Amino acid sequence: MKLKHIIFFAITLFTTSCQKEVVSDKMEILSFKFLAADNEGLTNDITGIISGNEIQVTAIGLANVTSLVASFISTGKSVRVGSTEQISSVTPNDFSKPIVYTVIAGDGSKQEYTVAIFSEMLTYTIDNVIVNPYSRSALSAIITVSASLPFSVHTNVLGMDGPTSDISFKNDSLKFQHQVPVYGLYFSNDYINAGWAGNKVVVTLKGENTMTYTDTVTIETMAKPGWFPNLATTGSAMNDGALFAFLYNKWGHGNTISTMISDRYGKFRGFWYIENEEDNMFPLTFLKNGNLIYSVPQRSAIYETDFLGKIINIWDIPGEFQGSHHDICEIPSGSKEGNLLVTVSQTDARVPYDVQNRRFIEDHIIELDRKTGALLTTWNLRDCLQVGRSIMPTYIRNISLNPLEFDWCHNNGLAFDPTDNTIIISTFHHGFAKLDWSNNLKWILAPHGGWGVNGRGESLDKYLLKAADQQGILYSDSVQLGYKSITGFEWPWVNHSPSVRNEQENQVLTCMVNGASKNFKTMPFFEISSWGAEYVINEKAMTVKQGWTYGREKGVPLFSVTAGQATRLKEGNYLLTFGSIGSAFLGAFYTGGNERGIVAEVENGNQLIWQMTALEPERADWRIYRTQKFTFPNQ
Repeated sequence: MKLKHIIFFAITLFTTSCQKEVVSDKMEILSFKFLAADNEGLTNDITGIISGNEIQVTAIGLANVTSLVASFISTGKSVRVGSTEQISSVTPNDFSKPIVYTVIAGDGSKQEYTVAIFSEMLTYTIDNVIVNPYSRSALSAIITVSASLPFSVHTNVLGMDGPTSDISFKNDSLKFQHQVPVYGLYFSNDYINAGWAGNKVVVTLKGENTMTYTDTVTIETMAKPGWFPNLATTGSAMNDGALFAFLYNKWGHGNTISTMISDRYGKFRGFWYIENEEDNMFPLTFLKNGNLIYSVPQRSAIYETDFLGKIINIWDIPGEFQGSHHDICEIPSGSKEGNLLVTVSQTDARVPYDVQNRRFIEDHIIELDRKTGALLTTWNLRDCLQVGRSIMPTYIRNISLNPLEFDWCHNNGLAFDPTDNTIIISTFHHGFAKLDWSNNLKWILAPHGGWGVNGRGESLDKYLLKAADQQGILYSDSVQLGYKSITGFEWPWVNHSPSVRNEQENQVLTCMVNGASKNFKTMPFFEISSWGAEYVINEKAMTVKQGWTYGREKGVPLFSVTAGQATRLKEGNYLLTFGSIGSAFLGAFYTGGNERGIVAEVENGNQLIWQMTALEPERADWRIYRTQKFTFPNQ
């Protein structure tokens, strides 16, 4: 051997011996077939459909599936079914039930594929797509799908912010045709900005003995109305995919009151409205069965609809009352479960000896039978409360947009207490009060200044809850009367959104305190702050302590002169709505920017974990009335 050949051989041997073996981590099945050449009885090759870690094969008329030989291509070092190594086009298996192929990579890692054979083939058509089918829910649709065999259907509205923004629906019943509801679509502005031709909705179908079929439907929707605000979000809400419903009201632009849905990323995913633009949707909430319930005051009617806007029920307000306002409360339990409590006004009740001949408004509550719509109970708040009391002695005592109306009470919220079948009301001038079914007072949560007798001539002092510190020691008279604020306790000053729960021997009332006319100030916005609050009430001792609060120290950025809500969520967090920041109603008292409403979620320790800000440069009379966290129905 020549010297140069010896040297070359030595170098090659040395180089090869120094190289480390490359270990592959690949473990995929790239193709999967049953070939006619490998399987007796097959007349044609059958190709499996690989989707993720599932391989589906349709083999119509195949009599024997207990000994089929698969032909496959894999990137792994080996493939096994159980402990048996699989050789492509050689190893038979029993496919009468789904079996698992395990692909083993060179580095020992594994990936499983489930292989299933189906005996029937499904053919289907997407017959129709109707957007906003009932002309009330703009960002929803119905997809009609028909097939050759009974099938189940799942849909998934693809979100623009990843899988946590997807909205899914399923119907596992087997039918030849499905009317598939679709919720949570985007306005066209959003999907155009994302470069999409429309909303992307993935429709997945499956028969009892068929493989899974998937199609993508493109749905076009309306443009976002120009009077909508822009939304900005920070943080991440605790529950992925959670949505928020809120009422939007912008006077000066058609006095539009509608309901919007935004996801936690600040994109609109729903818009409920009234067919007649001159009518308004106010208020709106969700029923125990998952449907929506709302009032149309101009029609003196209450509607129950599903999420598509289909009307399920209509209840007419009795003729002796005019419209409804502010709140509808479904009784959640007990003998009256399902009945509706509604805040209303009398049709024509005039103020005695009033030179303006004004009409009393917003001072009645009625109970309607859920099934029949019959009027069952009436609460006249003029009987149990004091018409002359006001927290604004030197300002406008009775705020009303109509000088011919006397809004002495302004009942703006209701809650039902199942422990003793009572109701808790929220009012502008009277704080919170608890009433039984005979319209008798149980207690009043409000500063003690300014109280006298009610419409029955009964002294109200004995119903006033006394403010106490955490040790149960009563505060001084100046605090009780409401002329002094202290760190440990603050009375509700213009309040909204009562809800109640029981803890041990106490009731805990959660609410929003707007803070206007705090401590009976001459000007209602003298001290600018709003906050969410809880009050711990001991009914036996007739005392109240300050519980959780949020926002009191933040001042102007959260000051909401009206509207808003504070709600304790199931997971222990709180959802707060500061709904009328910087509205025209504030006038010169507001000097901030273009923030018009803030919705925030805080943890128990008052750590802000998510916030949505509604932005708008124009200072109109604008408000987010309330918010609720919910999820669209998934079946």
